[in-house]
Amino acid sequence: MKIAPLIYASILFLLIRLVNDVPMGHNYFTHSTEFIAIELMGLIGGCYLYFFAANRWIRICADRHILIALEYLVVVIFAVTLPVMIMIVSHETPFYDYLPEFVIPVTITLLMSLLLYTILKYAYQKLREKEAQNENVKTELRLLRSLYHPHFLFNMLNTIYFSIDENNTKARNTIEQMADFMRMQLYEDDEPIPIEREILALKSYIELCRTRYGDSVEVSASIDARYPQDRIHPYLLLPIVENAFKHSGGNPKRIHISLMRSPGIVDFKVENTLPEMKHDKIMRDASGIGLKALRRRLVLLYPGRYDFEESSDSGLYSTHLLIRL
Repeated sequence: MKIAPLIYASILFLLIRLVNDVPMGHNYFTHSTEFIAIELMGLIGGCYLYFFAANRWIRICADRHILIALEYLVVVIFAVTLPVMIMIVSHETPFYDYLPEFVIPVTITLLMSLLLYTILKYAYQKLREKEAQNENVKTELRLLRSLYHPHFLFNMLNTIYFSIDENNTKARNTIEQMADFMRMQLYEDDEPIPIEREILALKSYIELCRTRYGDSVEVSASIDARYPQDRIHPYLLLPIVENAFKHSGGNPKRIHISLMRSPGIVDFKVENTLPEMKHDKIMRDASGIGLKALRRRLVLLYPGRYDFEESSDSGLYSTHLLIRL
């Protein structure tokens, strides 16, 4: 990568000379040594600066979901400014005296810069996809290493289920829900699934938590199950709900879960009350490992196609996730 800007500068210089000088019979090297040195050093330095700035700008646009029109507008401005500044410095006369000479170098630099930026952006996207694949492989290996434990738990749950009196339907239903939930976690990979299955897992988890916490937590849920065949990567919603139950506080404890749907859109919001203590510490604790891992998965799986926000206000912690599938 260190030599790539130098190679790009050489190609750009030769292309400009070929298109600008050859048809008109000009010999560029009749210019003074100082003139040539300024343009060559300016071109090489500018290309190194462009590579650095372009790579940083690609990452910023991906992380902040900047509109593609604005993204490329910045590239155009930078690509036009670079040759203009070099020519202003190298020419001794006022730039309006040789304004027509700007057209070909600026046009070639602009087109080449747009092409290079697109290539760099494509390479960055492929790199992120590779990182996502590597992360999936690591997750699968961890899953394979831990397969024994879930199967052991399934057997134990099955034993517990049949040891419970048949009239105790609540306990039996709880065990059954837990087994179904664990089975989904064990056998789902990270490929997109119909969202109706994600919603089923979400509802099962909410019911398990209602059973666990009873009347100590007021739970309300509004789940929009429309467009069931839209596909989503699994277990992107559950960490948010789990986080809410883990960190809810106050008197009374309240949790509100809302899932709104439109074609190709998942709009998920969870709110929970916070304990009556230092809210700065609670805010740090509430955004724990689960949500950090969720953010990482979103970056890898839905780059530029999600919004994820956390906020705390008046004893209420809110998490909002919007995914464009």
